[in-house]
Amino acid sequence: MTSVMDRTAKLGSYIQECRSLGIDILAPDINESRGGFTVFENSIRYGLSAIKGVGRNVIDAIVKEREAGGHYRDLYDFVRRLSNAGINRGLLDSLIKAGAFDCFGLTRKQMINIYMDVLDDVARDKRSVTTGQMSLLDIVAPEQQQELQVKIPDVGEYDRETLLNFEKSVTGIFVSGHPLDEYRKLIEKVSTACTGDFMTDEEGHVNVKDNDNAVVAGLVSAVTKKTDKKGQTMAFVTLEDLFGSMEVIVFGRDYSIYRDSIYEGSKVVIRGRVSVKEDEDGKLIAGTITPFDKVVKNVWIRLPDMGIYRRTAEYIMSLKDQPNGRGRDKIVIYLSAEKQMKTLGNEYCINGDDAMLQQLKQRFGEQSIAVTYDRI
Repeated sequence: MTSVMDRTAKLGSYIQECRSLGIDILAPDINESRGGFTVFENSIRYGLSAIKGVGRNVIDAIVKEREAGGHYRDLYDFVRRLSNAGINRGLLDSLIKAGAFDCFGLTRKQMINIYMDVLDDVARDKRSVTTGQMSLLDIVAPEQQQELQVKIPDVGEYDRETLLNFEKSVTGIFVSGHPLDEYRKLIEKVSTACTGDFMTDEEGHVNVKDNDNAVVAGLVSAVTKKTDKKGQTMAFVTLEDLFGSMEVIVFGRDYSIYRDSIYEGSKVVIRGRVSVKEDEDGKLIAGTITPFDKVVKNVWIRLPDMGIYRRTAEYIMSLKDQPNGRGRDKIVIYLSAEKQMKTLGNEYCINGDDAMLQQLKQRFGEQSIAVTYDRI
């Protein structure tokens, strides 16, 4: 992982592989991290070198001071002890957004609000020392010093998506989680390939074949529009899943159909044709694009026999009438004794979200409920 810090796509695939093996990836920590990735108990701690704007000299100074003077107690303590090591606004901003200061017990939103004042206070104290003056912090007891520091605003914390986007902006990847985590099951069931299959390995090979059909699901992280030779608008889309990112090409005719579904932040399933050139990452030529919320679930309810179905049919057919019960997901009944299945009509379609599935599992049993997805 340390060796591919500058290749975020490859690093992202390694991180997802670790998570699939049950190995936690811990956010960078100013009191624990070193330059590269390190083992911490049964987990892997993110390295400071992977954070944008944090140079080698600064990292050496952070680690050296930490080893000499112990853990940093708070943001003030960090800035004061490293005031001669090139600590500046950009560095603090990056460390806060990466989560490296979470150990101080403040929210990232609080620290974003105060770090400029902290820098100013420490700079003012430093100037006082230079001119032979004493600051208030020099003459009060340590336990009273906090009262003289910048007041911590009661501003709460950013929402999860904002925090994840902060992490990506300064590390190139999502560290503490991924916006697609809640869609993991959908992605696994509808995809025939992941972005990692399109990445070249050390020998320049990819896991997909030229001209094959593939289905990839993920998050649109960038869209670049261009005009083709016919004067039509086409798009080069960066699609990101749990393993990395890849390029999807949407030609003019298809772009005119799906333009409303491909924008930064949209979550889509793309079926298309694989394009592979020697020693290059593979690409996908889009054929169809389906937003996640348009992917139809099939909610399977397994019942012992026809008799049980007749006794529960009224309940099953009334699911759509519950608050937030109406949706586009189909109900499929399977009778174990008769080995028969029946898909209920569209008038009985439901919203097969987690709350609905949990309700059905409580009624019929954990093993009696399953979800599949319509072919994309």
